Amino acid sequence: MSSGSSEEACLRDDRGRLVVVGHAEVVRIANSPVTFSNAVSRHLQIPNGLDGQRHVEARRLLAPFFHPPALDALEPALSRIAAGLIADLGERTFDAVEDLGVVYAVRAASAWLGWRDDLEPEFIAWVAEHRAAGRSGQPERLAHSAARFDTLVRGLIDERRRRRACDLTGLLMTVRWRGRLITDAEVVSILRNWTGGDLSFACAVRRGGPPLGRRASRPHPSPLSVRRRRTGPGGR
Repeated sequence: MSSGSSEEACLRDDRGRLVVVGHAEVVRIANSPVTFSNAVSRHLQIPNGLDGQRHVEARRLLAPFFHPPALDALEPALSRIAAGLIADLGERTFDAVEDLGVVYAVRAASAWLGWRDDLEPEFIAWVAEHRAAGRSGQPERLAHSAARFDTLVRGLIDERRRRRACDLTGLLMTVRWRGRLITDAEVVSILRNWTGGDLSFACAVRRGGPPLGRRASRPHPSPLSVRRRRTGPGGR
């Protein structure tokens, strides 16, 4: 931010980094990609880490995956996953994040992206590994976790290339950008963005919340209601 920015428009986070909260400043930054860049990571980030026209192009290419008909078609499957998970939990005491939120997130992502069910334990283990790496504050652990995600997703890409799958991941691989097919590295980056970076895009529960406590105490819990939050291709 420039020295002319007001203190009221900015805050400092726990690492001392400047966080912009003023609306006018946010608008100015969003419309000044030459001065304020989205490319703040050493790693490829699509579309969030792109600026200007490249950002616009990427969002336009990915927008069809988020059109209402595509999301409407997914909703019944997500509702079945949620209802089945709640039924499996039964009357026992459970952890709202580990036993419900993370498992639902992985199953929902797999259903949406067309990933095999048998990979669920591996992805759940990866979520725990990634979160532990994030809490550790050790860059090398985060790098190792990120590389592990890349390896898992590249395996899924190779699998689709061999059998020409027509699921969402397979369709993403057919996207053409600037006269060429999208690269594997770009596919991995987009899938990382779509899944919230740690497969937690659908994990919206909070540990120990009263509604879950009441639900678990009922003899016959009602199915968990799943509502779609409409977001653009860069949303989470």
